[in-house]
Amino acid sequence: MNKKHRINGDIYQILCLPSLNYFSVIEIRNSIQSNTNKYGNKNNARLFVARQLQSLLEAGLIISKGTGRKKYSLKPIFSIKPILNSLINVLMEKLLLLINNRMIMAVL
Repeated sequence: MNKKHRINGDIYQILCLPSLNYFSVIEIRNSIQSNTNKYGNKNNARLFVARQLQSLLEAGLIISKGTGRKKYSLKPIFSIKPILNSLINVLMEKLLLLINNRMIMAVL
């Protein structure tokens, strides 16, 4: 059975970026602060991000490397890219079928 884990939406959006391989608390903090002010000052935002990443680490969704100022990376099970790609493929197939059906009806 798969477990569900709650992840903050802002952090989740950043973690799903395709260019993201290794990241630190500070890098995630800077990214979310560039998008929104709802986390307050830099220290509050850093603590929030650190707690969220610690939760993901304990759940086994990310990997930690180093000590002190750690670098993190995503585990393959966290990746949503394959799910999105398959969803896009299904939607494209349905769209093409719809377009073809309308073209056939226009000819009739």
